[in-house]
Amino acid sequence: MRKAAIILIVIGIVVVIGANLFIGTQPEPEMAPVRDDTTLRRTLAGEVVGFRDRYGARSWQGVPFAEPPVGDLRWRAPQPPSGRRTRAATSASGCSGPASTSARTAGSPRCSCTC
Repeated sequence: MRKAAIILIVIGIVVVIGANLFIGTQPEPEMAPVRDDTTLRRTLAGEVVGFRDRYGARSWQGVPFAEPPVGDLRWRAPQPPSGRRTRAATSASGCSGPASTSARTAGSPRCSCTC
């Protein structure tokens, strides 16, 4: 009888530890950032509205600081972004990093954000 009780206790402990390990490895569901009008900021290029994440942190990601360096703007000083309208910041950076270190894939010339 005593042996059976010890075995049941050990099995119970193993089940509890296993469940905690399994639950602990499950990623939390990603919540999409929510546009937050309290993040409205006025800049020289117009108004920008940011986002608030699930923890209440506010961010303004992917805000262009210059026109894309294409055509005549290639290898010239940055030009201010065009348009004076309210724009929503993206919920992620506007640029993706290079896929590799080769010169052919080292970014996009249209990427004009502070990544």
